[in-house]
Amino acid sequence: MNDRLARALAAMLHKSASLLPTGRRHWAEAVSAEAELMSGWPRVFWLSGGLWLVARVAGMARRIAYGLGMAAVTAVAAWTVWLSWRTTAGADPENVTDRVRILAGAVALVVLPWPWWRRSWFGPASPSVSVRLLRVAGCAAICGLGVSIVRQDRHAWH
Repeated sequence: MNDRLARALAAMLHKSASLLPTGRRHWAEAVSAEAELMSGWPRVFWLSGGLWLVARVAGMARRIAYGLGMAAVTAVAAWTVWLSWRTTAGADPENVTDRVRILAGAVALVVLPWPWWRRSWFGPASPSVSVRLLRVAGCAAICGLGVSIVRQDRHAWH
């Protein structure tokens, strides 16, 4: 398995080398050449470090972190929606209302930020770490609220 992962990382490193400034593209080639001398997990870790170097030098680390954060929010929102549909009885009107609330919250978390971010109406607010942490904490609070609603409904029937 780690051989396939290493090949995938090597391919990603090769493709992402074009993101580097012209004077630093040889770094990616050097990382790839050094990785050929390794095998197993050390090779995977070496190539991962090389990809991280390319991301940092190319100024993509923030985009990667934002993408991972959006993926995490999407996964938690999808999990919450799945829980609301799978763990509660559908015959109760209160549960149907809660399902719609959970679905609306998930849509708000995942879909609504994109159009406004592209048009710069509401963001990005600031590049500071405290503002970004506040944004992440707000998303986590909304996801936690959805999970708590589902858990309360599930325990109300038992």
